[in-house]
Amino acid sequence: MCDPLVHRWDDPTFVPRPIARSEVASPILRDGLDYWQSKRGPSGLPGRRDLDPTEIPRLLPYVELSEVVEGGADFRFRLVGSHLVDTDDINPTGKTFSAFFRNPTYARYQLALYRWVVRHKRPLYSGSRIPLPARGHSVLTERLYLPLCGDGQRVDLVLNFQVCEGVADAGLALEDALDPAHGESFVYAVQLDD
Repeated sequence: MCDPLVHRWDDPTFVPRPIARSEVASPILRDGLDYWQSKRGPSGLPGRRDLDPTEIPRLLPYVELSEVVEGGADFRFRLVGSHLVDTDDINPTGKTFSAFFRNPTYARYQLALYRWVVRHKRPLYSGSRIPLPARGHSVLTERLYLPLCGDGQRVDLVLNFQVCEGVADAGLALEDALDPAHGESFVYAVQLDD
């Protein structure tokens, strides 16, 4: 596991440290990255039409597909996997981030990461470590953001794989538990095999 990165994720000049695929802790996320890389076309980015859910049935519960709205002013949940829905007992499919997220700090955090992916057309790996002192351990939630480019030029969707094991143990709603104020958050740019 890579060391957490101290950063200001809401700073538009933020440049995340690059990491190799092997530094992504979750096998689900590594498999998601491998699948996305296998679908990269001439533009270097796959489009939605390049993805076939029947090829990744084990990963589907961890998938979130979000549409870029107005160039990244907002994003709309298009598909949310069962692991994510079950973690918080809420299905945001069809809602925009601005309409869905109640926690303003977490909303800014997510928007900043999604906008980075749209702007840089590169994968981003982030996570949150939530301390549970009463239980003597912490919970790690990991996210992998992958750009999709339907027209070969503009990122129009972001494919996200997210693993939220043990978040319910934190005693907080998912977005509150993942709020950077509750624990340690980190963000890295994923190096690609170009």
